[in-house]
Amino acid sequence: MKNEGRYCTNGLNEGEYEPGSNGQVLKNLQGISSKERIDLLEASFLVKTIEKLIDTFHQTHSITANDICEIHKLWLGSLYLWAGKYRQVNMSKDNFPFAAANLVPKLDMNYQPMKDIFDDVIGKTLNDFGG
Repeated sequence: MKNEGRYCTNGLNEGEYEPGSNGQVLKNLQGISSKERIDLLEASFLVKTIEKLIDTFHQTHSITANDICEIHKLWLGSLYLWAGKYRQVNMSKDNFPFAAANLVPKLDMNYQPMKDIFDDVIGKTLNDFGG
């Protein structure tokens, strides 16, 4: 198991890599070891997920923690065992640490920024599909 960089995933299935992927592809339910193939599948599943969400969420909907988990499961549930569950790994980007994994379920979060992002993505998607 690769444990470098921003993730510490000792003993977690979220941090296991697919054999033969040189630590490039997370362990997945389909046994895919090609980075290009997993990237294409994730992207195509994201498009399908957005198409489903267009009929689910409306302008007045307030995004909840459960919504985010359900969206994640809908998107990646056929690829990853941990999809739709709270993460167990600590993450950071550009030396900025995100909330500690063990604290995420306890956070009283303001989901307005996520709502704004989803509204933007859905709006752009509708425009791209002529909606």
